[in-house]
Amino acid sequence: MKQLKVILGIVIGLSILSCSSDDDSAYNSNGFKVNGVNYATDFAYSTSGGSGSPIEVLIFSSTDRSLASFLENRGRFDLRYTGDQLTPGTYSGNALGSVIEFTKDIEKVDGAFVSFGEDLAFTSNGSNLSGAAQVNSVSYNAEGDIIQIDIDYNFSWDGTEILGSYSGEVGIDP
Repeated sequence: MKQLKVILGIVIGLSILSCSSDDDSAYNSNGFKVNGVNYATDFAYSTSGGSGSPIEVLIFSSTDRSLASFLENRGRFDLRYTGDQLTPGTYSGNALGSVIEFTKDIEKVDGAFVSFGEDLAFTSNGSNLSGAAQVNSVSYNAEGDIIQIDIDYNFSWDGTEILGSYSGEVGIDP
Protein backbone atom coordinates (compact mmCIF):
# COMPACT_ATOMS: atom_id res chain seq x y z
CA MET A 1 0.00 0.00 0.00
CA LYS A 2 2.87 2.36 0.84
CA GLN A 3 4.46 1.69 -2.57
CA LEU A 4 1.15 2.48 -4.29
CA LYS A 5 0.97 5.86 -2.50
CA VAL A 6 4.56 6.65 -3.51
CA ILE A 7 3.91 5.69 -7.12
CA LEU A 8 0.65 7.66 -7.14
CA GLY A 9 2.48 10.68 -5.68
CA ILE A 10 5.16 10.47 -8.36
CA VAL A 11 2.55 10.19 -11.13
CA ILE A 12 0.63 13.20 -9.80
CA GLY A 13 3.86 15.19 -9.42
CA LEU A 14 4.95 14.42 -12.98
CA SER A 15 1.50 15.31 -14.27
CA ILE A 16 1.67 18.70 -12.58
CA LEU A 17 5.18 19.35 -13.90
CA SER A 18 4.24 18.35 -17.43
CA CYS A 19 1.36 20.82 -17.57
CA SER A 20 2.29 24.00 -19.34
CA SER A 21 1.84 27.35 -17.67
CA ASP A 22 1.16 28.73 -21.15
CA ASP A 23 -2.47 29.83 -21.14
CA ASP A 24 -4.43 31.48 -23.95
CA SER A 25 -3.15 34.94 -23.06
CA ALA A 26 0.55 34.04 -22.95
CA TYR A 27 2.97 34.35 -25.84
CA ASN A 28 6.61 33.74 -26.53
CA SER A 29 9.08 36.37 -25.43
CA ASN A 30 10.45 37.67 -28.73
CA GLY A 31 7.59 36.15 -30.60
CA PHE A 32 3.93 36.38 -31.37
CA LYS A 33 0.88 34.20 -31.04
CA VAL A 34 -1.87 34.16 -33.68
CA ASN A 35 -5.09 32.47 -32.56
CA GLY A 36 -3.19 30.34 -30.06
CA VAL A 37 -0.20 29.31 -32.20
CA ASN A 38 3.26 30.64 -31.21
CA TYR A 39 5.89 31.92 -33.65
CA ALA A 40 9.39 32.97 -32.58
CA THR A 41 10.82 36.28 -33.79
CA ASP A 42 14.49 36.54 -32.88
CA PHE A 43 15.14 39.48 -35.22
CA ALA A 44 13.60 42.93 -35.64
CA TYR A 45 13.88 45.48 -38.42
CA SER A 46 12.60 48.97 -39.01
CA THR A 47 12.34 51.51 -41.74
CA SER A 48 10.93 54.99 -41.50
CA GLY A 49 7.74 55.51 -43.44
CA GLY A 50 6.86 58.29 -45.81
CA SER A 51 7.21 62.03 -45.70
CA GLY A 52 4.64 64.31 -44.16
CA SER A 53 3.30 61.87 -41.59
CA PRO A 54 6.04 60.13 -39.57
CA ILE A 55 5.57 56.36 -39.66
CA GLU A 56 7.83 53.64 -38.31
CA VAL A 57 7.49 50.29 -40.08
CA LEU A 58 8.35 47.47 -37.66
CA ILE A 59 9.07 43.92 -38.80
CA PHE A 60 9.56 41.08 -36.32
CA SER A 61 11.13 38.07 -38.03
CA SER A 62 12.21 34.51 -37.35
CA THR A 63 15.29 34.89 -39.55
CA ASP A 64 18.15 37.13 -40.57
CA ARG A 65 16.60 38.96 -43.55
CA SER A 66 20.03 39.92 -44.95
CA LEU A 67 20.72 36.31 -45.96
CA ALA A 68 20.38 35.38 -49.63
CA SER A 69 18.18 32.39 -48.73
CA PHE A 70 15.77 31.92 -45.84
CA LEU A 71 12.39 30.63 -44.67
CA GLU A 72 10.68 33.26 -42.54
CA ASN A 73 7.73 33.80 -40.23
CA ARG A 74 7.10 37.48 -39.60
CA GLY A 75 4.85 40.10 -38.16
CA ARG A 76 4.69 43.60 -39.63
CA PHE A 77 2.87 46.73 -38.59
CA ASP A 78 3.27 50.48 -38.74
CA LEU A 79 3.22 52.99 -35.90
CA ARG A 80 2.41 56.65 -36.56
CA TYR A 81 3.97 59.13 -34.18
CA THR A 82 4.30 62.86 -33.63
CA GLY A 83 7.58 64.64 -33.07
CA ASP A 84 10.95 63.63 -34.44
CA GLN A 85 11.07 59.98 -33.31
CA LEU A 86 9.03 57.08 -32.01
CA THR A 87 8.98 57.37 -28.20
CA PRO A 88 7.87 55.10 -25.35
CA GLY A 89 4.11 55.01 -24.92
CA THR A 90 0.93 53.32 -26.06
CA TYR A 91 0.04 53.43 -29.75
CA SER A 92 -3.57 52.59 -30.59
CA GLY A 93 -6.40 53.79 -32.81
CA ASN A 94 -5.12 56.13 -35.54
CA ALA A 95 -1.51 55.59 -34.37
CA LEU A 96 -1.68 52.06 -35.77
CA GLY A 97 -0.94 51.96 -39.48
CA SER A 98 -3.54 50.68 -41.89
CA VAL A 99 -1.63 47.44 -42.61
CA ILE A 100 -1.13 44.78 -39.95
CA GLU A 101 0.29 41.57 -41.39
CA PHE A 102 1.44 38.29 -39.87
CA THR A 103 2.72 35.66 -42.32
CA LYS A 104 4.41 32.26 -42.15
CA ASP A 105 6.72 30.43 -44.52
CA ILE A 106 7.98 33.33 -46.64
CA GLU A 107 10.78 31.82 -48.72
CA LYS A 108 13.74 33.51 -50.37
CA VAL A 109 16.27 31.51 -52.40
CA ASP A 110 19.49 32.96 -53.82
CA GLY A 111 18.24 36.53 -53.36
CA ALA A 112 14.82 36.01 -54.97
CA PHE A 113 11.52 35.45 -53.22
CA VAL A 114 10.00 32.16 -54.35
CA SER A 115 7.02 32.28 -51.98
CA PHE A 116 5.35 35.11 -50.10
CA GLY A 117 4.07 32.55 -47.62
CA GLU A 118 0.69 32.04 -46.03
CA ASP A 119 -1.16 34.86 -44.29
CA LEU A 120 -1.84 34.13 -40.64
CA ALA A 121 -3.55 37.48 -40.11
CA PHE A 122 -3.94 40.47 -42.37
CA THR A 123 -5.89 43.70 -42.33
CA SER A 124 -5.35 46.68 -44.57
CA ASN A 125 -8.23 48.89 -43.58
CA GLY A 126 -8.27 48.62 -39.79
CA SER A 127 -12.01 47.96 -39.65
CA ASN A 128 -13.09 46.27 -36.43
CA LEU A 129 -9.47 46.51 -35.22
CA SER A 130 -8.80 46.84 -31.54
CA GLY A 131 -5.56 46.62 -29.63
CA ALA A 132 -2.38 48.55 -29.09
CA ALA A 133 1.38 48.51 -29.23
CA GLN A 134 3.13 49.46 -26.00
CA VAL A 135 6.64 50.78 -26.67
CA ASN A 136 8.40 50.32 -23.32
CA SER A 137 11.77 51.66 -24.46
CA VAL A 138 13.48 52.61 -27.71
CA SER A 139 17.06 53.64 -28.54
CA TYR A 140 18.50 55.35 -31.61
CA ASN A 141 21.91 55.69 -33.25
CA ALA A 142 23.43 59.01 -34.35
CA GLU A 143 21.70 58.74 -37.75
CA GLY A 144 18.29 58.50 -36.09
CA ASP A 145 17.73 54.79 -36.80
CA ILE A 146 16.14 52.59 -34.14
CA ILE A 147 18.81 50.23 -32.80
CA GLN A 148 16.97 48.73 -29.81
CA ILE A 149 13.31 48.35 -28.82
CA ASP A 150 11.23 46.78 -26.07
CA ILE A 151 7.63 46.46 -27.27
CA ASP A 152 4.48 44.50 -26.39
CA TYR A 153 1.55 44.37 -28.80
CA ASN A 154 -1.93 42.92 -29.07
CA PHE A 155 -4.43 43.18 -31.88
CA SER A 156 -7.79 41.64 -32.64
CA TRP A 157 -10.26 41.86 -35.51
CA ASP A 158 -12.83 39.58 -37.12
CA GLY A 159 -11.98 36.56 -34.93
CA THR A 160 -8.21 37.04 -35.17
CA GLU A 161 -6.25 37.43 -31.91
CA ILE A 162 -2.57 38.43 -31.88
CA LEU A 163 -0.32 38.78 -28.82
CA GLY A 164 3.37 39.50 -29.10
CA SER A 165 6.51 41.06 -27.73
CA TYR A 166 10.05 41.83 -28.72
CA SER A 167 12.98 43.11 -26.71
CA GLY A 168 16.35 43.48 -28.37
CA GLU A 169 18.37 44.85 -31.24
CA VAL A 170 16.74 46.33 -34.33
CA GLY A 171 18.33 46.43 -37.77
CA ILE A 172 17.52 48.37 -40.90
CA ASP A 173 15.22 46.32 -43.15
CA PRO A 174 17.45 45.10 -46.00
